Amino acid sequence: MPMLNGLEQITEAAFFMIVMFFSIATKEKAFDEELFVTTVDALSYVEFFRMQHKQMQLPVYSDMIQRTVLCISKSDSATVALVNQLPSYVNLTQLPGPSNLFSSKYHLYKDELQTARIFFYLRILPACMEKIPGAIFRLEVVPLMFLYMRHPDKSVAQGSHSVFVAFMSANNLGLDSSHVYEDDEISLKEQLVVYYVQTAMEAYPCLTPFEALSSAVVALVRHLPAGSPAVLYCINSLVEKLSSLYNSHFMSSVGQETEVEVETEALKNLQVLMLNLILLVDIQVLPDLLKLLARLISGLPEYARNSALGDAHDLVACSDDVTRKPILVPWLQSLSFICSGLDSGSNKTNNKSE
Repeated sequence: MPMLNGLEQITEAAFFMIVMFFSIATKEKAFDEELFVTTVDALSYVEFFRMQHKQMQLPVYSDMIQRTVLCISKSDSATVALVNQLPSYVNLTQLPGPSNLFSSKYHLYKDELQTARIFFYLRILPACMEKIPGAIFRLEVVPLMFLYMRHPDKSVAQGSHSVFVAFMSANNLGLDSSHVYEDDEISLKEQLVVYYVQTAMEAYPCLTPFEALSSAVVALVRHLPAGSPAVLYCINSLVEKLSSLYNSHFMSSVGQETEVEVETEALKNLQVLMLNLILLVDIQVLPDLLKLLARLISGLPEYARNSALGDAHDLVACSDDVTRKPILVPWLQSLSFICSGLDSGSNKTNNKSE
């Protein structure tokens, strides 16, 4: 124990020394690209220790990070230099150091030191997104982003999703304004949306935080071109996932109350997100979304169907969108009529069986 206490004191002293040195250096000097990038990268290596000790949560540290990242985010070359500090996908997925020092049980997600460093970068990358060239983002950031999107620590996973949201929301990606690669008709954003949706849906709700998923879906719906095939793919995937969750929920046994409760919350959240999309998607995509929702809702058991219809009624009633409402009101009336027929048919069947 005395040795551990001594190590903690040494670590704490080293952290304070690093923070004070870089704080003074970045304050007194005019913007120096190499110094500022080195500052951020150096601090990423001590992030694990900072997160472990409350006494290392210094206001001067937060101020320095914000000031340094803000300066970097205004420079194309500094942003590129910062991104180049990220460890590569190959380095992350290989054993760090000689293999004889690690057992076969080594797992990337259990490497807390490496995770803390990556989490540090995931939190600052969104601020620099406008200056990251598309090609560099694709090669350097995307593999890391998707790799940590499945991290069991939801804060880390949330960080990866936040990078994706910032990417979708960016108007320009640095020096590369075309974002076009193998297929001239498909943008980088549309390409990554497909893979993002696959990754997020496969891991929902276990590893994909709903708040992160919701933010990403809203961002891609708002920032992709009208009628984008990627938006249609996203909507179809959400409906498939919602249908799968419903089926899983209804087949759950009585002895799995905890799992059922988690599934119910995940299901309800996804249902609310899907319904809210009718107010967000562009008019070209809206008819497809309404068809999918009608098919899904009409296929639910009566109590779930009525709940979904109630949510839809509330949403449409509160909307003041004069463009969508003439479309949504007839759709909702037709869906309610169809569902009422299903309910009456179900009641007749029950009466006969009695």
